[in-house]
Amino acid sequence: MAELPQGIYELYYADSRIQAPLGLDTVDGQPPQVVQLPAGTPAPRWTVTKVADNTFTFSIGGAFVAPSGIWVEPSSEAYGWKVNKVYTVPSPGGESSYAVWLPDMSRGWNYLVLGGRRNVIPRQANGELLIWLYPGAAYPWWFKRVA
Repeated sequence: MAELPQGIYELYYADSRIQAPLGLDTVDGQPPQVVQLPAGTPAPRWTVTKVADNTFTFSIGGAFVAPSGIWVEPSSEAYGWKVNKVYTVPSPGGESSYAVWLPDMSRGWNYLVLGGRRNVIPRQANGELLIWLYPGAAYPWWFKRVA
């Protein structure tokens, strides 16, 4: 299995022709969360650092990201995410597509477009899709290396 090289990346949903990047934003007065920003938004840079085989920390804007319930939020503590290659994704993300999981691979990074209560269904706000930890599945993300 091809392992993700550590480095500086822009992150996108791998099968998207919209080019909407992942970043951080505050939604509904809650703490900042990882969201898929609106298309055309300049992509923030993510630092991806290897800490063990197929395990990486992610940081953005000087903060690590870690699970917080079903959400992915900034943290002062490093958190080791499992990352595995996804081979069935068309361009633009095809060759650089990976899924991001909790260490036990029980939940992975996903997004949902429906609105709803915070603890039941991820919300959409300001044209942004919240990233959440979905049981048993992880969407492919395009890791566009920039440094």
